[in-house]
Amino acid sequence: MKAVKHIHDSLLSLSYGLETSDTTFAVPEAGFGALSKLINGIAQALEESASKKSDSFNAAKKEFNHIFELLHHDQALGLWTSVFRQFTEVGQNIILATASMQWDQLLDYLRHITEPEFEVDATLDHVLNILECCNSSLKDLLREHLLNSAAFWDPDVLARVPLSNNCVELGLIHDAALRGRNLALRPEAMAAIGPRSEEHGCPTCDGHGAEPQPPEVVSGATSDYVDDDEFLKFPGAFDDIPLVPIVDTGGGCNLIKTEWLRAHGLEHKIDRNPQRGQVLLMADGSTSKNLPVIDVKWSFDGRNKVWTNVEFTVVDDYAHEALIGLPFLKHTETIHTSGGKMVFPEFKGVHTKKEAIPLYNFGTTTGRK
Repeated sequence: MKAVKHIHDSLLSLSYGLETSDTTFAVPEAGFGALSKLINGIAQALEESASKKSDSFNAAKKEFNHIFELLHHDQALGLWTSVFRQFTEVGQNIILATASMQWDQLLDYLRHITEPEFEVDATLDHVLNILECCNSSLKDLLREHLLNSAAFWDPDVLARVPLSNNCVELGLIHDAALRGRNLALRPEAMAAIGPRSEEHGCPTCDGHGAEPQPPEVVSGATSDYVDDDEFLKFPGAFDDIPLVPIVDTGGGCNLIKTEWLRAHGLEHKIDRNPQRGQVLLMADGSTSKNLPVIDVKWSFDGRNKVWTNVEFTVVDDYAHEALIGLPFLKHTETIHTSGGKMVFPEFKGVHTKKEAIPLYNFGTTTGRK
């Protein structure tokens, strides 16, 4: 009971004398500093009481402190302003609003802790949920607006990203490496995209105060006729054998046709262990039998990289030779989203005339048996 009372008194006392976000975040750096101090205080209170949830709170504290330090105090990137000041006004306001919401939620909850109704586990779970959810949102927003900032289009800055412990801990090294590689390999294409304008917050504006260019007007009428060429495709090599799979951004796994494997002498590599099998949700709502898998090397044409141990589910009589699903597309950064846009890094000449309609409709219901 002494530990419970210590947690109760410590959490309640942390809210004393604190103002709402309107005042606290009037100066953004000061607001983030106050929020960091509050989160550190919560984690310290749990550590002092030897709470079993102390590790989770320390992890949330560490993540927020990396976000705070990167936004306002990071020196390793060598910028002439803080990272926060590199963002557009829209980006600054969104990040500030998210941090303000986290502050107000924590403050409101801590101020309403009353001893007769105090349940330590429920209280800590609620506070931890606030921390983790807001940290996740801040981390995603920071990544999005950092990628769209002018600083992250500077090769010198990108080269210094691995020197920033905050960037390392927040997982920004791969983004920097991919951006740097694209700038080096496709400077003209990347220049056409460019960072977002500070004035307008969009890539269509050509500088401060300039009028955006009028959009190209193109007919949106499509034909009802669909042939195999109307699927989005990313050609590559399956165990060094050329293959052009269709792409399904709603697909939960990769597919390969049994007959294609047989024709190319790869049937012997199929793993028929039922523990590894996949069960797919069919288009009519039924489920398939337990299907075998195969592990292979895969590479995309136009990318100087080979992925090993790539799993494909083996399907008899499939309408196409192969299909690449969303998890692998995201893992390989073949597609990802940035600033609300779908991005296809490093590819040229990829096109589709109409939305692909795959044979299978899996996703969250796809599972192992």
